[in-house]
Amino acid sequence: MIRSRGISEKVVYAYNPLPAGTDDAFLRAAGYEDLALNATEPAFMFTWRYGTGLQLESVDLAPGDFLPLRESEAREFLNSTNTAELGLCVVEKADASDPKTRKAAVDALRKAERFYSDAGRKQLIALKKRHNYNDSDMVDLRYTYRAYYRNIAREQAIKALIDQYKTPAPAKGRAA
Repeated sequence: MIRSRGISEKVVYAYNPLPAGTDDAFLRAAGYEDLALNATEPAFMFTWRYGTGLQLESVDLAPGDFLPLRESEAREFLNSTNTAELGLCVVEKADASDPKTRKAAVDALRKAERFYSDAGRKQLIALKKRHNYNDSDMVDLRYTYRAYYRNIAREQAIKALIDQYKTPAPAKGRAA
């Protein structure tokens, strides 16, 4: 199938609505200070690699960033990896306060929340059942299963951001 290119394609934006911050900040907020490792890179930095061979390129998409793409590139962006599952989306306007962009962001954040829940809390429950660990065993093995706790912390950060999106903006009142 031949893709349309250039002028005939609409420009859309890949958007990373995930919360800004490092894994250490999220771990501390979730109560797992002992698992922090002095991370400096944003926890939700996403690198999209596209093309093949000598044409391979990559783009970093930090939290809050918009990346202009043609529609065909946007389809490729969504289909090439698990971008939608990780909380990224494609929007028509590069404006985080636009209602359609906010709706797409909340939908993407809900998918990310589900992904990190499955990769965190549910994995720990399965390990606890499989190995018959009690709560003190889980505390002792917390560093061994650090990745699962990191995912729990990320899930909580995403939940907090979803709650912020749900909170209506304060009404603009008239000065007396």
